[in-house]
Formats: sequence, C-alpha cells, structure tokens
Amino acid sequence: RYDDSIADAIAFFRDRFDDDGAPHWDETSIYPRDVHASAQGIIVFSLLGEPRTARRIVRWTVSNLSDGQGRFYHEQRRFYTKRITLMRWCQAWMAYAFATHLRQTSDVPSEYCAPVGGGEQ
Repeated sequence: RYDDSIADAIAFFRDRFDDDGAPHWDETSIYPRDVHASAQGIIVFSLLGEPRTARRIVRWTVSNLSDGQGRFYHEQRRFYTKRITLMRWCQAWMAYAFATHLRQTSDVPSEYCAPVGGGEQ
C-alpha cells in the first residue's frame, strides 16, 4: 500500500547527498552542510542495507565536520565551518549513526545488540 510513497521518499532523500557523501541543506540549497543531516543519512542508508552509501557519508563527515579526535562540528558553511560541538545535536547523533552503521554491517550476532530504540523487550 505504501511501497510507492516509500520509494519516492527514499529517492528524494538520496538526492540530498552529493556523490562524495556531502549532505545538502534542503532540495534547493547545498549549504549549510549540517552534521545532523550526515548522521541521518548514515542511519537511513545503513538501515536500508546500503552500507557503501552510508560509508561515503561517514568518510565525508569525518573529513569535513570532525576534528579527527572524535568531536563533530555543527555545520559547514560555504566559506567556513562552525566548529561548535553540541552534545545533543552533534555528538549524540553521530554516536547513534555510528552505532547503527556498525550494528547493521558487523558480524556481531544480533542477540548481543539491544533493539533499535533501546531497552529490553
């Protein structure tokens, strides 16, 4: 019933990323390139079973929105990067994105991973 709508949404979302994994702000603007958009792309493409796409976004994000030591920056503008690190907006979303990607692509048996959304059921 919803297959066409979901396929359209995925195609629309896929177009929000450059070939190198850089996110677009929206359908009409490239900048600013936001760490939350990168994290969301990593999560979505990991869950869709598209690890190569997710890894392209990971590589771009680490290269362009990271200090190389684990801190992620808020956003990249056209001529500069806002090197603000916000726990909820930057760090937490990237931690969740990496965890989701690793869970989807690792060989760790699923019984060792908590369900997505957290908690025991």
